[in-house]
Amino acid sequence: MSKTEDSPGKHGWENPENNNNAGAHPSYTVDDKVLPWDSIIDEYLHSGDLLEAEKNILEFNAEHQHHILVKKAIFKALEKQAYERELVSRLLSGFYNRVIDFSKIAQGFQYALDSVEDASIDIPDAKDTLAKFLARAIVDEVLPPKFLRTCEKIAKSSTAKQTISQAGALSSENHGSERLARIWGPGDMSSVKRLKNEARVIIEEYLHTEDLKEAELCLRKLNAPSFHFQVVKQAVRVALEKQNQSKKIMSLLKYLVDTGLISHYHLSRGFRCCLETLPDTRLDIPNADSLLDRLTSQATTEGWLPADFAQETSA
Repeated sequence: MSKTEDSPGKHGWENPENNNNAGAHPSYTVDDKVLPWDSIIDEYLHSGDLLEAEKNILEFNAEHQHHILVKKAIFKALEKQAYERELVSRLLSGFYNRVIDFSKIAQGFQYALDSVEDASIDIPDAKDTLAKFLARAIVDEVLPPKFLRTCEKIAKSSTAKQTISQAGALSSENHGSERLARIWGPGDMSSVKRLKNEARVIIEEYLHTEDLKEAELCLRKLNAPSFHFQVVKQAVRVALEKQNQSKKIMSLLKYLVDTGLISHYHLSRGFRCCLETLPDTRLDIPNADSLLDRLTSQATTEGWLPADFAQETSA
C-alpha cells in the first residue's frame, strides 16, 4: 500500500479553506518555552544524522508544532545547496507518519507556499526550489498529487500558484520519478560516492603540488559544506595509507580549519568516523590504531582538534 491516498477528508488537508483559522499560524511555544526547531534542523544539516534528529524532535512531545518544523526545514534548505536539500527530502520521507504526521507535513508545505512570494525577495530561486521539494515529496509518496490541486484553490499569491503549477509539471513528466529522485543534482546524496572520489583526487593532487590554496579552492567548488567531515575522513585515510605523506596531510587539514572552510565540528566528526571504522582499516593497515592515535595526538596538541576529543570518543 502506498504512503498517501487521495480519499478526501482523511488527512485534514483537503479543505483548509473551510478552517476558520487557516490563515492564523499558531504559537511557536509549548509551556511558554520557544521550541528549538532551528537548532535541531541546523544540527541535522551539519551531521546528516537522521536518528539523532528523530530523538531531538520527539524529546519535546510537540506534535502540534511539527508543521512549523517542516516549514523551517524547507526554508533553511532553500538557502543551502544540493546536499542539504537532499537531507531535508530524506528527513520528510523518513519521518512520514512515524515521527511527523502526514497532516503536519502537508500543513508545513502549505505554510511554505503561503510564504514563497516573500521568500523570493531574498532567495531568487525560492519558487523553483520549493516546486522541486513538492514534486520530490509526491514522488516519495509523502504527499499525494491531490495536494497540489487543493493548494491551487487557496493559493495566496501568483508566486504560490506558479510554484504549484511547476511542481505539477515536474511530477507528471514521463520518467519523472527516476529524474526527481535525483532532483538536487550533482551535489545530492546520490552523488556521495562521486564526492568522495573527487575529494580523494583533490587530496592526491595536493600531495603532488603542495598548493594549499588550490586545494582549498577545489574543495570550495564541491559546494557541499555538510560533506566536509568526509573530506577529513578521506584525508586521514590517505595519511594512514601513505605514512610518509602524513605531515603534508596534517598541514592541509590544519590549513582548512584555520581558513574556516572546515569547521571544528566536521573536523571532529571526520576523525571520529576514522575511529569507528578502525576494525575495517586494520585489515589493510595493521598498525592503523597507533598511526591514528599519533595523528589525533598531534592535532589536539596543536590545538585544532578539541583537547577533550580523546575523552569524548572513549566515553
